[in-house]
Amino acid sequence: MTVYHKGCFVAFLAALCLCSFQASAAKPDKNALTTDQLYQLTNVWTAHFTFTIDQWHDMEPSVTGNGNGNPLKSGPGGPNLTGPTGGRNGLAAARGIQFNYVQAELELANTKLSNIAVRYKGNGTYFRSQGSLKRSLKVDLNDTNKDQKLAGETKLNFHSNVSDPTWMIEPLSYRFYRDAGVPSPRTSYVKVYVTASELHRHRYLGLYSLVEDVDKHFLKANFGSKDGAIFKPVGPYLFVYKGEDWSTYKQQYDPKTDLTPAQSQRIIDFCKLITSANDREFAEKIASFIDLDEFSRFMAATVCLSSLDSILGMSQNFYMVLHPKSNRFLFIPWDLDNSFGKFRMAGALEEREQLSIMHPWQGENRFIQRMFEVPQFRKLYRGRVQEFSFKLFKPDRLGKQEEELAKVIRQPIAEESQSKLALFDKALAGENVPPDFGNNGRRPGAGGGGGWMNSAIKPIKPFVAARAKSLEDQLTGKSEGKIVSRRTGKP
Repeated sequence: MTVYHKGCFVAFLAALCLCSFQASAAKPDKNALTTDQLYQLTNVWTAHFTFTIDQWHDMEPSVTGNGNGNPLKSGPGGPNLTGPTGGRNGLAAARGIQFNYVQAELELANTKLSNIAVRYKGNGTYFRSQGSLKRSLKVDLNDTNKDQKLAGETKLNFHSNVSDPTWMIEPLSYRFYRDAGVPSPRTSYVKVYVTASELHRHRYLGLYSLVEDVDKHFLKANFGSKDGAIFKPVGPYLFVYKGEDWSTYKQQYDPKTDLTPAQSQRIIDFCKLITSANDREFAEKIASFIDLDEFSRFMAATVCLSSLDSILGMSQNFYMVLHPKSNRFLFIPWDLDNSFGKFRMAGALEEREQLSIMHPWQGENRFIQRMFEVPQFRKLYRGRVQEFSFKLFKPDRLGKQEEELAKVIRQPIAEESQSKLALFDKALAGENVPPDFGNNGRRPGAGGGGGWMNSAIKPIKPFVAARAKSLEDQLTGKSEGKIVSRRTGKP
């Protein structure tokens, strides 16, 4: 072999080795955490946030005026919860509170994540947690590091459970929706610690729920494509036609993805149909805008759970996904901490336990009222309520799920405080607990006039027993259920 050919051969071997190394490096790590593993309901992760002292203080919300904003006047369509143009919607935003992102470090699931963006989150839960360190958190992993992910996720939601003496209302509600065939966020648990220079040194904030974000990753996992549009509407008076200018709709429908002109127009056309179509036209065309089977599942699950801080009452706490292939809207539940009849702004406890399956909305809700007047939807929906009542919303079934989780989370709750553990055990036994659960930064009974917010919290098990009996009685014609009245006190 000539020197030239030897050189070529050596170069060939080197190139082959390099290609083999690159191919090996490009292979996915078989031990990498998957999204399914991250969101196993019975997992309890450990998270440690590290802030500088300036970052910690800068995360405190900006407040306009005294933080109360304009009084939330409740009309037939509910309070106006839209925020400032381009900002967040919801109770906190409507009262002049703006959450600020800061940079921080996070270690979660044995993974170090640098230069993350983190802020407080929540509305009612934020107000309940004022005066406490235990507040819900929103985390953006790739705000600075554009390729940074954890188990394929770029956004994480840490929900504080500050108003839930069982720590299970939201996780079990999401599970119920998924069991009902509704695409819904997955959850796990996480013990959260924080370090902020000398102020807090590895301080335990408590047990949180880790809730999957409804974003493009969620679209891909549930619908096979990231190309759909995501909206997060908020009331009052949703789906009212306001003309052809998208700018008059944008804040209320709060798109979470960049929209094409066709996608924004789809919302406008949907509103026009609901507002202007006669009954015959509406019944003929609504199935071209909404997947009726999926919506019947979503509505039936929401009604079974008597979840009234939702599309049924406050016209909030849900996402709409415009499917990339069918071009129809699907509905995704969100913020379920007031599920299992816990939302005391919606009528009396007896009304929530016996919520009418055929008139489950509160106040004026033209969209849902029109849907219930469509024979095809009514048949699908009632069938789903009957199916879920018979198979899913069973006291024994849900009780076993509660007991399974209790074994997993009892110790992390005990580490949070012995007083909270005592209330947890009391709620698990089916006993009512005081409204100032754990005294989470609120004075006892704070938040309502006339004493209506001072009523005790009824835990999951006794509520499910009462609600299951009401569903059975309504389905068999023994009862018509109850239409929920509207409370007028402050939330």
